[in-house]
Amino acid sequence: MTHHSKLQGEFGDGIIIGASSPEQLEQNLKALEDQRSLPTDIIAALDAGWERVKAISGKYWH
Repeated sequence: MTHHSKLQGEFGDGIIIGASSPEQLEQNLKALEDQRSLPTDIIAALDAGWERVKAISGKYWH
C-alpha cells in the first residue's frame, strides 16, 4: 500500500498495521521503511486482476 497508494500524509492519511507478536510488528515496520517501487509486471498483473473482478466486486465504504 505504501508504494503505489493514493494516501497523502500531508492531509493526515495513514494506514493501520497490526501484528500477532512483537517480532511481527518489527517486521511490518521495517517493511514500511522500504520505499522501492513494485516491479511494473507486478503492478500490471494486479491491475489486470482488478479489471477481471471489479464488475462483480461489492462497494466497501466503511
